[in-house]
Amino acid sequence: ALTSYVTNLVFVQGESPTVAGSSQTLVSTTDNNQSVNSGPAIDDMVFIWGGDTTDVTITGLPAAGITFVKNTTTKTVTVSGIPTGAVNFTITTVGTI
Repeated sequence: ALTSYVTNLVFVQGESPTVAGSSQTLVSTTDNNQSVNSGPAIDDMVFIWGGDTTDVTITGLPAAGITFVKNTTTKTVTVSGIPTGAVNFTITTVGTI
């Protein structure tokens, strides 16, 4: 099961950046707190980065049947799969501050 999802979210669109002069964004288009029984796939999680963000790093994946696809053209990360155990991962924005 997927539990305890954590992100290093810089800020959500519409909020002020945490670092003066930075406009890095990372937005999720889905509910990322999912618990599933053994067997079914998780709902895809889609993250979109923007602003001054030039890339993202993903730590903790792939793991326990959960993988990701990073598309630098569309600036998205899609996390999906069939979990075989608990998974925690972090997506961190990269860019100028």
